[in-house]
Amino acid sequence: MLPKGTHFYKLEALGNDFVLIDARSTPIELCRQAVVELADRRTGIGFDQLLVLRDPSDPKRVAQVDIHNADGTSAEQCGNGMRAIAAWLEYLGELGPCASLATAAGRVDLNCVSDGTFSTDLPGPHTLETSEISQTPPPVPARAAGWDLISTGNPHLVLLWPEPPGADDLDQVARAFAACADWHN
Repeated sequence: MLPKGTHFYKLEALGNDFVLIDARSTPIELCRQAVVELADRRTGIGFDQLLVLRDPSDPKRVAQVDIHNADGTSAEQCGNGMRAIAAWLEYLGELGPCASLATAAGRVDLNCVSDGTFSTDLPGPHTLETSEISQTPPPVPARAAGWDLISTGNPHLVLLWPEPPGADDLDQVARAFAACADWHN
């Protein structure tokens, strides 16, 4: 799975768990299947996402971050993952007042808050076309006023409601998603 001698670190932020590999000094390449095997919680390390730090092409950044989902696909961004990296960089003594990372979604600024927690300034969301994702949106409930696809690093389906949805509306949405295999993750 991992090349012999590769060090990895388990991190957590708001219930998301990550494996971090700091490959800034020792490059590593992992194929999709290797990521899937590592993510397996029974036979691998187990994680929601794999975060790989690489040497940044921009000297103003602390690192370039490659983000891999547990199914082996890539993600552009993950807010909790960036906060976990901020904690890791603070542990290493590398989190300065203007620390930033390069991600596929753009620059992410990292901050240590006065109470010892970490925050990030993430690139804003952008609209997606259905042709840009490999998933078909599930059927939208009749009471919904419409929907939009956006990316905040991973695709999100945003349902538009004319008024706050009730419990029955949310149940209908949950059943529609459960019946649509593409949206189970």
